[in-house]
Amino acid sequence: MYFYVENLKKSFINKIVLNDISFGLDKGKLLCILGESGCGKTTTLNLIGGFLKSDNGKIFLDDEDITNKEPNERPTATVFQNYGLFPNMTVLENIVYGLKIKGVEYKQRIKKGLEYVALVSLNGYENQNVEKISGGQKQRVALARALITNPKLLLLDEPFSNLDLNLRIKMRKEIKNIQKETKTTMIFVTHDIEEAITIADYIIIMNNGYIVAKGNPIQIFKEEQNEYVKNFLNMSNYKIDENNHFYKILI
Repeated sequence: MYFYVENLKKSFINKIVLNDISFGLDKGKLLCILGESGCGKTTTLNLIGGFLKSDNGKIFLDDEDITNKEPNERPTATVFQNYGLFPNMTVLENIVYGLKIKGVEYKQRIKKGLEYVALVSLNGYENQNVEKISGGQKQRVALARALITNPKLLLLDEPFSNLDLNLRIKMRKEIKNIQKETKTTMIFVTHDIEEAITIADYIIIMNNGYIVAKGNPIQIFKEEQNEYVKNFLNMSNYKIDENNHFYKILI
């Protein structure tokens, strides 16, 4: 298994937030951690990224134990919900920032930066200040900035939650296409069931710090689930037909 966690636990002030969870992911695949607010999904992502330390458990990536490494020591990158861009920089300056920190020579990082500008469809915006572009464009900048460092694992924390519905739908398609094109292994946190079944190779559903269901999108909907998972999935108004195609019930 390319990436996996074993028996992760985390508590805050005597409240258990993660309760002995374990899961894995194959290289080049996209996993969605799905659940309602407070279920533990963002805490899981922060533990993987090194922004929090676990009380117990191990985290492995490409045969390396990264459990106790600092965020900058891990071969990971994170796209945050609020983008985390530098407001005084241009689109291109933001995208190549990670390469600059790594000491990549100026001409080389600009060349590579322009390749990633094209990858996220921002041609013509490279010299625009990031404060003057739209939310969707800022999301693309954040994605390109994370991808350009060639992380072994890309973490995305509800990256589309600040976008309107039409733009969220468009960005789902774009991120899936980029994931396939770059073959980047990704973990995507979301509360949106439709988002998960649209982009995920595998889904984990969490509740109260536990993993309550896992599998590919079809397995999640078709296999026998506990009462919580049934009720949670029913909220999406999505069903699956005999040909394993998803369809939405209009109410």
